[in-house]
Amino acid sequence: MKKLGFILAACLSITFGCNSVSPTESDRQKIIEHIQNWIDISEKGETDSYFDFITEDFVFYGPGATPIDNLDSLKVFLEPFFRNYSFSMPEWETREIIIKENIAIHIWSGIAHIESKDGSYKIESDRKYLDLYRKDINGEWKCYLHSFNSNN
Repeated sequence: MKKLGFILAACLSITFGCNSVSPTESDRQKIIEHIQNWIDISEKGETDSYFDFITEDFVFYGPGATPIDNLDSLKVFLEPFFRNYSFSMPEWETREIIIKENIAIHIWSGIAHIESKDGSYKIESDRKYLDLYRKDINGEWKCYLHSFNSNN
């Protein structure tokens, strides 16, 4: 819960803080490319590659679920998910990107398609996302918080 408090404080600081800067087109494009590449890896079900897109202290927060706030637990969640389900998101849209120094908020939406590999389960979930990013020392944007909820 301490991490979620930090996340809320960071979001409020970025959104309402003084001296906010307009995102450079380069940083905006890097964040958009980041999420597209992350979606591509998720669609391929590549658990190990998934970790290339997130920070060491990443938090995964889905509706009605306990946040996953450590990488070992995330791997325990992802491996059976990718083994048993196909995930795709053929269309998604950025709603807003707010950047302040080396922290960014990416608000976006899309329809997640999830289907069991045995064909017994299939859903399309219209989702809205709020992701919090940090730029690392190499200038790469990595996701720190990946959160979503229903768009309905």
